[in-house]
Amino acid sequence: MIKNQMLIMEQMKALARSHATQRIRLAGLTERMDKVFTVDEINSPKIEAQLFPMKTLDDFDEFNNNLLDETFKRKVYPQIVKAMQNSSWLFLLLNDDVLFQYNLNGNFNKRALRGSNLYKLIEANYGDHDFLKERHLQALIKQAHTRQNTKNSRARDKLRKMAMKDEYIQENDSYE
Repeated sequence: MIKNQMLIMEQMKALARSHATQRIRLAGLTERMDKVFTVDEINSPKIEAQLFPMKTLDDFDEFNNNLLDETFKRKVYPQIVKAMQNSSWLFLLLNDDVLFQYNLNGNFNKRALRGSNLYKLIEANYGDHDFLKERHLQALIKQAHTRQNTKNSRARDKLRKMAMKDEYIQENDSYE
């Protein structure tokens, strides 16, 4: 029992160190962002309300193409950074319907998130931080795929039940 308690204590210490490191990194991101953007640009709710989360693939394609324009990139970049302060930041930017069409490398008839301008923008500015590691992105994408598959499965089940109900009603009407 003492051995287990010691192990738990060591794990808690490691977690606390990791948490402290992440807080320092986030503080550094905020400081870096403040140097590049004015406070008005960072707190602008207009762009966030209009764009995020993107609900359709066409919206994301248009957004992705617009990221090539420096003025557009300058407007949305603070909102992207703000979203990235959350561990599930990708869901704040993209809807599950959009993420369902993507995976990290573009395998299995999916689009490659790695090839998007959004990924390139994030990687160019914050490539050395933990939340951008491939495993984290893959986990977020997998979570979106799982939720979308569950949603699709429930919709199919509902349609099957409705079809069975209609079939049952038709059978009972034919007996009368």
